[in-house]
Amino acid sequence: MKKLYILSLLLFVAASISAQVILTYKDNALLAGDSVNSKEIQFMSPGNSGPDQIWDFSKIQFIGDNPVSLASEMSPTRNEGPDNSNIVLNDHGYQYYLHVNENNLEELGLISKDYSFVFSDPMLKMKYPFYYGENFTDKYSGTGTYRESRKVEISGDYTVAADGYGTLILPDRILKNAMRLRIEEKGVQVNPCNSIERTILRYVWYVPSTRYAVLGFSTSEYTTTDMAPVVSKTGFINQNMCKSGDLTSATDDLDAGDLAESSIVLYPNPFSKKLSYNYFLRKLTPVSVELMDITGRKMADLITNQIQPEGLHTGEIDATVHNLKMGVYYLRFTFGKKMVVSKIVKM
Repeated sequence: MKKLYILSLLLFVAASISAQVILTYKDNALLAGDSVNSKEIQFMSPGNSGPDQIWDFSKIQFIGDNPVSLASEMSPTRNEGPDNSNIVLNDHGYQYYLHVNENNLEELGLISKDYSFVFSDPMLKMKYPFYYGENFTDKYSGTGTYRESRKVEISGDYTVAADGYGTLILPDRILKNAMRLRIEEKGVQVNPCNSIERTILRYVWYVPSTRYAVLGFSTSEYTTTDMAPVVSKTGFINQNMCKSGDLTSATDDLDAGDLAESSIVLYPNPFSKKLSYNYFLRKLTPVSVELMDITGRKMADLITNQIQPEGLHTGEIDATVHNLKMGVYYLRFTFGKKMVVSKIVKM
């Protein structure tokens, strides 16, 4: 019995690890010909770092049109970009010349209406594979021209850290096993008459079965010599990818319509002392939550026919309060006329 218990625990740990997002060359590198349709949203606080986070962005405000980023393969006849680049990313008026392989993604240079840069020391933007808890910092430098006449020099540091994972709540769904990247770029651009210091801090989220980030927020600060800093804050949501990914639910037999009404997150599960449950309502709904033993006998009413508003709701089960011994129990959630039963395990 003890061996069976240990084996079950090891299988659970292995399943938990495999569920976390891992960025890989196969699943997350830029693909030639891809088009990513993102929409501008109002900036929001990116929330906390660490494991088992719940990032609630259910109240996102759309404020702009749909910007489109295109990734196109380098043609052998093109010579305006660095020789070693194999992908060019067209994004908001810039052409980023990149080199991507199974180990990393590097930026080699860029071209825009006014600027043209080539990095003598390329900017490392991603390593593959990349796991939660990993980080790296890369120094970059290069030279270029402004409006084809003024020479400029650029240098700086580019830092990427996978600083959190958990559940991502968007306006139309909940996505579990999301991993957040914290990306910080600190650099300086030296012009003939002045210099510009820049600090750009980005937070982006990835989820399983999506190639590109589903959500991102960015804060940019530019300080020109003898001038006050200029700060801008932006955000985006990936329209293409939000329709895929892993929706959180307690059962496998609910259809998309049910999940649009409510979704449930339980953690940690199995648990030893306390278990938190979270659910997201899409409208004003009567809610009941019951704790049951393995035979289906009701042990406690946690919530009884309570009218709750749209949004995220949380609750907790204390094993001591309910005198829970090691074993399997069930939580029965009733949302209006819909019922969801979730298995929980007390260790």
